[in-house]
Amino acid sequence: MVAASQCFVEAIAMKAIGKIAGGQCALILVFGGMVLLSIGSSPPLTETQPVSADTKAVGEGNCKFTLNLFSTLPQSGANQVISPLSVSSVFAIAYEGARGPTKEQIASVLQFPTNQASLQDGMAGVLSRLTNMNSSDVELKVRNGLWSLRGYQIAPGFMDLCRGKYGTDIDFADFRTSARASSSRINAWAEQNTKGKIRNLFAPDSITSDTRLVLANAVYFKGKWASQFDKGKTRTKPFWVNPERPVQVPTMAQKSVFLYFSNDSAQIIELPYRGSELSMIVLLPQGKGGLTRLEAELTLNTFTNWIDRMYRADVDVLLPKFRIDSRFSLGQSLASLGVRDAFDEARANFSGITSDRPFFISSVEHGAVIEVDEEGTVAAAATGASFGCAAKPMPAIFHADHPFLFIIFDRPTRMVLFVGRVANPGA
Repeated sequence: MVAASQCFVEAIAMKAIGKIAGGQCALILVFGGMVLLSIGSSPPLTETQPVSADTKAVGEGNCKFTLNLFSTLPQSGANQVISPLSVSSVFAIAYEGARGPTKEQIASVLQFPTNQASLQDGMAGVLSRLTNMNSSDVELKVRNGLWSLRGYQIAPGFMDLCRGKYGTDIDFADFRTSARASSSRINAWAEQNTKGKIRNLFAPDSITSDTRLVLANAVYFKGKWASQFDKGKTRTKPFWVNPERPVQVPTMAQKSVFLYFSNDSAQIIELPYRGSELSMIVLLPQGKGGLTRLEAELTLNTFTNWIDRMYRADVDVLLPKFRIDSRFSLGQSLASLGVRDAFDEARANFSGITSDRPFFISSVEHGAVIEVDEEGTVAAAATGASFGCAAKPMPAIFHADHPFLFIIFDRPTRMVLFVGRVANPGA
């Protein structure tokens, strides 16, 4: 893990090669996203936007899907990060074209509302909420893209829905005759929508003459902490990767007022981003060997209960600087959760997209990178006052010196942008 001069988080999905098998055409799903944390110096600001019932339902469903999906990833004790927002965005579009059991399985696993209008309005609300919070303090861009083989019979209603409900960029490509040129065009789209942070999303041979459709998502986030870590206080300290083995890593420090909660399982702290209701939740297990137990215990109900019980407290915080780069093939994880037919060329039903040779999903590849350091924070005024006490209480101690989880989410909707595990910030 190497500290960088610029703090950024990237989440990309690489490739799913379209192929013709058993008379069907493979559908390519691509996820891409990037998070950039940058420095600032203004006081914190919270902007409250009304949240509709449909938007809240989609966000809470995404939170449940996040925890279910994360539990299927390899439990090797390695650093990991994924972007559930990116995955949900692309599968919402795929869901619109699915029919029968394929559609039911996607809705069940992704935790989508079964009422199509509720899903459309809820996703539109999420995207509008996230992208409209842009200001001098926070920038969040979420884009969807679709590329179809030129001349292929894609249902006009599906195209209209992608444009109207999901703000999807629609284009056509000559995959049969110009696969490499098509790949370059899609790479240029990804690069543009992540402000140059994601280049060459597809390798030259990733898109072939057999490709028929590509769905893509790109996320760009630039935010400022509401309370900064002073670089002058960063020190090299031990981080216990297991109860017997420490590694020495640069560790940030500050004492301030944060939302906080503690029980027998974990300590939880919320580190907000300025000018928005986006936050990073850090879940630190009690005990140096408690991460596996915490991950097993973490469900939507427990997470919601803990978040709702957080209170303002003076907290002494130690947090290591870290950078994580993850790559996953999510097909097996999604199938294990119940999305089976979509990956089966004999049973997949995406007839809402095309009545030509039926589609199936050949694979889903996802990658993510996150980096956190002092430049992801800003100077802020934060005051905690105690009433009716004769003496100021001692601050809570939140020293993240052993493996922990983090979640970047929108508090009112519980929509999760990124989730990950820091097992060894020095790796």
